[in-house]
Amino acid sequence: MQKKVRTRISGEMITFDNQFSTMITSFLFYCCLLIVCISSVHSQEHQIRIGTFNIEWLGDGIGDHLWRTPKDYKAIASVIETIDCDVLALQEIENEAALKKMLENGKKKYNYFIDSTTSNQHKVAILYDVSFQKID
Repeated sequence: MQKKVRTRISGEMITFDNQFSTMITSFLFYCCLLIVCISSVHSQEHQIRIGTFNIEWLGDGIGDHLWRTPKDYKAIASVIETIDCDVLALQEIENEAALKKMLENGKKKYNYFIDSTTSNQHKVAILYDVSFQKID
């Protein structure tokens, strides 16, 4: 099933497939959930920095669409550390192995959620600072 959306800037019609819509809905749900959890943990004095980063075909090194060197994984991890967000949404992640491979090349440690509800090649992941605590 395809959905047509009119853009606000140009007025053109853009077509999205159902998988894309599902991915965006999942991403927004996870972001909202994470923001609610984090805001209940942190005091009013702490500001939460939220960002997003489309990595473009981050693969695990096995039959990847876009081949990456170890230097590439380090560079991506460095960009994420430079962004320095408390919560960072990542797009176009192949799987959890790809995410772990990139994260192990960085100095800063993150916890993460990865969207496993979509069956397409790209996943959405949300990184968050390890100092955040899980609320049961």
